[in-house]
Amino acid sequence: STLQSSFAKLKFYPNPITNQLTIEGAEPKTKIKIYNIIGQAIYKKIINSSPQIGSGEVINTTTFPPGVYILELSNSDSHKNTYKIIVVRQKYQGVAEAAPFL
Repeated sequence: STLQSSFAKLKFYPNPITNQLTIEGAEPKTKIKIYNIIGQAIYKKIINSSPQIGSGEVINTTTFPPGVYILELSNSDSHKNTYKIIVVRQKYQGVAEAAPFL
């Protein structure tokens, strides 16, 4: 069926997420939405082109407060799949980048 073929190659990682979420294998015209725990859509995008092999759609999550979110992907036939994703923050994040070793 279309639903199976549309989402069969889909991968997203990492989960839990610290800084960015990568979605691979989504078909063109796939709609990406991320909802917070109270149902507000906090991210929306439509994938316009076929991704290159080995690349994917990268979503910056550094502005998302830590917590549980719903990732919703819908294809051009309006079939939807939803996934639970978790955003976490690592302690001392960015310290090494801010003070490079010389």
